[in-house]
Amino acid sequence: MSRELSAERRYGHGPALGICDVDQFKKINDTLGHQVGDEVLCELVRLIEGTLRGHDVLGRHGGDEFVVLTDHTGDDAAVIPYERARAVVAGNPIPTRAGDVSITISFGVATWRVGESEDDLLAAADAALYRAKEGGRNRVCLGGEMIPPST
Repeated sequence: MSRELSAERRYGHGPALGICDVDQFKKINDTLGHQVGDEVLCELVRLIEGTLRGHDVLGRHGGDEFVVLTDHTGDDAAVIPYERARAVVAGNPIPTRAGDVSITISFGVATWRVGESEDDLLAAADAALYRAKEGGRNRVCLGGEMIPPST
């Protein structure tokens, strides 16, 4: 993220950062076990990676939280890769040793603004993730704007 922000400061347009987590992941671990939970997380990564462009970056933030760093040309375009990932995950049950497990994810997305630090961008994305969860899960929230799930 430091390298991307350094380049963006020079060129004047910024990346978008999305933080996602699995909606109600604790229930999977509690009812199906941690091994199944690990299988779900591994397949989740594969599903998200399959939706990303070659220059997008996916990383694990901790637990069942992941970050996706993308470039963007404006706020309207910023949510497109995150909504695409959300829809693919929601539409593809994950095969596990306990059978297929259907999951959804929520994304909080923030776009970088001139003068913001990495911590500022992370905090804004995290706040947007909280709003997505509060808004009903299985959705993308860009800053203060709730994006309803596409059908």
